[in-house]
Amino acid sequence: MDFKRIEMIFLAVFIALDVFLFVTLKQSRQPIELSGNQTQTTSLASELRSDGISIKHTLAKTHQQGYYLASSNRPALAAQVRELENQHVTLSNNNTTLTSRLVEPLNFKSGQATTAIDKFRQDKHNVAFGKDYQYVPELSTSTEIVYAQKVPNGVLLDGDGQITFQKHKNMITGYIQTYSATITTLREKENTISAKEAVNTLYTHNEIPNNTIIQGMKLGYTKLMDVKGSTVYIPAWYVSLESKASKNVTNKRVNAFSGEIMKNHD
Repeated sequence: MDFKRIEMIFLAVFIALDVFLFVTLKQSRQPIELSGNQTQTTSLASELRSDGISIKHTLAKTHQQGYYLASSNRPALAAQVRELENQHVTLSNNNTTLTSRLVEPLNFKSGQATTAIDKFRQDKHNVAFGKDYQYVPELSTSTEIVYAQKVPNGVLLDGDGQITFQKHKNMITGYIQTYSATITTLREKENTISAKEAVNTLYTHNEIPNNTIIQGMKLGYTKLMDVKGSTVYIPAWYVSLESKASKNVTNKRVNAFSGEIMKNHD
């Protein structure tokens, strides 16, 4: 198939997606309202406190902007495997997930893991497309350091474009990588709901249990649907909730365009 025909197919797909998304947006857009019990003298923060819910960081009231994005479902990592050196590599999930075990662990000084990784990932013989990612502390843990793929006006946060580096003491022993190819904007920028509105949505729908800590919030892109060989992404608020009793952490997602609560991936 020649390049011109491929270009025309992608153009037709994006036009169809654009029409579909316009209709979907008009149908799903709902105004974000405060709790029905809330008055002008009772803030969301005080309601949360009354239920033993605390907030680690201030909830921003500002509205940001985002796009509808689309990516090709063509696996891009398989073609890069031959460039990687000094690591044992396997591909899985129809060649969309790359797992690497380093022959020699990447050593770093205490507290400087991301500094070492940032230098390491710049070399295409170490990490495919390594320059296309950025560190996301909200998704990282004591044993995993997560980088998300950069896209227009944000990063992918749902796993389709991530590198998770395995950390053991002061060493990086390997990583798991996914990558979304050919990211394209489908529509002009649109305003998103604020962080405060996202929390209010979760709270009024009983999605935040009593005695919980809202550990963090981050606006990023998440998968909306797969259509004709492409994946469509939208901005979403990722909200991390930690139980004060068990210390278990759960993550919630809120569609940053419509304000609807999104089901977690299986």
